[in-house]
Parts: sequence; structure tokens; C-alpha cells
Amino acid sequence: MKKILITLFQLTVTIAVLYWVYHDPARRAQMAAAIRDAQYRWVVIAILAYFVVEIAAAFRWHVLLKVQGIHLSFLRLSGLFLIGMFYNQFLPGGTGGDIIKSYYLLKETPDKKAGALLAVVFDRFIGLVALVAITGTLI
Repeated sequence: MKKILITLFQLTVTIAVLYWVYHDPARRAQMAAAIRDAQYRWVVIAILAYFVVEIAAAFRWHVLLKVQGIHLSFLRLSGLFLIGMFYNQFLPGGTGGDIIKSYYLLKETPDKKAGALLAVVFDRFIGLVALVAITGTLI
């Protein structure tokens, strides 16, 4: 029952946001003009760069899990990582994807719960340290 309510809530929020974005004809025209005038070469380059960064982050997570003695295929870990990234876009707080990642990882490695959770937390910590380092360099 709880899962059904969560799904209904997610659908309601999605429909409300889509209605808010698309109900105004001026906003629809503005979005159509932006898509029409976009330089698709740069859009493709941006999408490719995004996936390179995400694959590198998935590889980092793969290394952290191997240190904890958790051996899953890189393809499976990449899938879990992208699922986490997807949920990070829609759940508040920016950690919803980590919770989903942890949930699926714990289902696949029930005998190594502490190592799995430690890898997820440490991956988030490494990202924070990198962000602070980049910010410090730019300031």
C-alpha cells in the first residue's frame, strides 16, 4: 500500500509540473524556439561529456566497492549508479539517489551491508572533497 501511495504521489507531482510548464502558450512557444535555435553539436557534446563524467564516477564507486570486497560487474554498477542519478534529479535533498543505490546494492549483497553502505557514504564524501577543492582553486 505504501509503495502505491508513493507512486501516486510521484505521478501527481510529475503531472502538476508538466501542466505548469506546458499550459502557458507563451512558454510553449519559447521552449519550441529554444529547441529550434539550439546548436545541436553543442548539445551532443554536452550529453557525451555528462556521460563520461558519470561513467568515471561509477568507476570510482566500483573501486570503492572492490575495496570492501563487493564484486559486481561494472555494467551492473553503472546501472545502479545511473538509477541513483535519476532519483537525485527528482527527490528532494540530493541524497535520494544514494538511498535508492544503497537499497538495491543491499538487496544484491545482503552479507556485506556495512561495506556497501560505507562505499556509498565514502563516494559522496569524495565528491564533496572534490567540489571543495575545485571551489578553492577557483577562488
